[in-house]
Amino acid sequence: MKRLLFFWVLAAMSFSACQSKRATPEECRIIFNRLVSLELAEMGFDDPALAKRRQVDFAYRYRDDIAACIGRKIPADAMACVLTAKTAEDVSHECLR
Repeated sequence: MKRLLFFWVLAAMSFSACQSKRATPEECRIIFNRLVSLELAEMGFDDPALAKRRQVDFAYRYRDDIAACIGRKIPADAMACVLTAKTAEDVSHECLR
């Protein structure tokens, strides 16, 4: 998984709209897990058990990046968008701007 993807998310979050709120730890974890799920699906991982293991591994590997997300501004409707996004690019380009 590309480390740049998470930095895109952080950059998008820092440029979010005026009507925004601060990301909670739980929201940051949800955003990260959704990004990992979408990336794995795009790479062809369709085994749920393997995908879950990869998600745990990535969460540990990128724990500092997840922590850096906490408190950043996100649009008010970001979480609903993240949960319905079809691609990781949609999350960074549409949900978190």
